[in-house]
Amino acid sequence: MTPAITTALLVHQRAGLSQERSRLEQTRVADGTDTSPDKTNLNTQLPQSTTDELAERTRRADDALPEGSSARDRVRTSVLTYLDFIAERSPGWVTYQVLAGHDPGDEAARVRREAREAAVAALAEVVGGSRGHRDDFALWGYLGFLDDACLRWVHAGCPDDQRHSLIDATLGCLEGALGDWRR
Repeated sequence: MTPAITTALLVHQRAGLSQERSRLEQTRVADGTDTSPDKTNLNTQLPQSTTDELAERTRRADDALPEGSSARDRVRTSVLTYLDFIAERSPGWVTYQVLAGHDPGDEAARVRREAREAAVAALAEVVGGSRGHRDDFALWGYLGFLDDACLRWVHAGCPDDQRHSLIDATLGCLEGALGDWRR
């Protein structure tokens, strides 16, 4: 890792991950699972607890939609949920994005990979499944586009007046890559 990346990570970790780590440790003490894990274990549990929380929030938001909502409305709701999630913890989220490909251990990389695979599977279910290689590329590429667009939004300070432009761009990206909204 370059010195610039290391410095950026330290700054972001101090600003955001320490809050996430503290919240995770408080939860573990409260539920009796505090076994004073080593740093590698905590680095794995932190992303896992964060991805679990995002998945649960996304599921609840989707469940709150009216029966028969379109795929576009369901994806839009998931993006809104993601933006809220990011805005609440932007320094930690940026660190997570910067660490992509530079995870501290195999377990952290496994957590990241499984979270990404679960996101693609959930997205495929929303749009009516994957019908081949084009759809696979579209679904995986959409997640990359979404994260890069969100990084730009976070660097701008998560301005509310840019939320709908970001949402429209991400929806257009997915629709264009898939060729249509199937559901």
